[in-house]
Amino acid sequence: MKMKKKKEIKLIPDMLNLLGCNKENFLKLIKKMNYYTYTKNDETYFKYTPIKNNKKQFSSKLIKRENPFNVLRNINFK
Repeated sequence: MKMKKKKEIKLIPDMLNLLGCNKENFLKLIKKMNYYTYTKNDETYFKYTPIKNNKKQFSSKLIKRENPFNVLRNINFK
């Protein structure tokens, strides 16, 4: 039997007391840490939304082969 992971976290006053900040400052902090905040049934929830990195990795072999300075290796300066 699979356990369903709980993806949302309910904001409770104990969290704010531990940090020593008010709700507005906590929500600003949590948004800077890539959490999504929303209100449901007059209660505030937040969940983590990671930033997707879609950068393509270049092959080092391709970079070495297409390097314009490779021509200098073939020059004979005798």
